[in-house]
Amino acid sequence: MDNRRAHARDAALRRRHAQSWAARRAHPANEPESAASRKEMIDCIGARMERLPERYRRLVILKDIEGCSIREIAAREGVSQGAARTGLTRARTALRAILLEECAITGLVCEPKKAIKPRR
Repeated sequence: MDNRRAHARDAALRRRHAQSWAARRAHPANEPESAASRKEMIDCIGARMERLPERYRRLVILKDIEGCSIREIAAREGVSQGAARTGLTRARTALRAILLEECAITGLVCEPKKAIKPRR
């Protein structure tokens, strides 16, 4: 029974991933006319990454550019997984603040997450 559940869960994850991938490919930002604006955005982000503290810059590079898992990042940095996750969140928050302040990039302001009701 557990095998069937695991298989069904994996199949559902694959479907969601495929749907997400299809949605990203169909996004207007992936059209050729937006290539110049993407280049500008990448240049702006790259220049602003230099303003992050070294530790934060390493975390962002490891996760978002090299694609390392939190476990791999924690092992490389010699910290716990929780500390790696927290550091990455702080790094992204700092980078977002720098970008909003200095770059004309839209779409970086995320909607606030829905409040999570405490368990009783």
